[in-house]
Amino acid sequence: MKKLLVSILSACLLISSLSASEWGGILRNNSKVATQDFSSFRVNQADELYFWFRSNFGSKWTFSAESFYKYEFSYQEAGFYHNHTVDIDLFKLAFVQPLSRGK
Repeated sequence: MKKLLVSILSACLLISSLSASEWGGILRNNSKVATQDFSSFRVNQADELYFWFRSNFGSKWTFSAESFYKYEFSYQEAGFYHNHTVDIDLFKLAFVQPLSRGK
């Protein structure tokens, strides 16, 4: 019962704070085909996705997240190359409490 109550309160807090949130993303695609004399053939392709999210929970709590995903594909006569890169640059939950004046 406690888990259900905590889940419901967390969902309500999240939904109420979405109106004050900032989010966005960038999608990039880079494709190259190269050949010198049509005997050797190269293909390079990369897809990148950047995503960020920031939200305030009340006046003291802040949640921030930034991430990056990249897929690389390369084909040459030597063979294929695949690479997946995932990087979470920022995943932060912050609480701000003003300091007292030495009291």
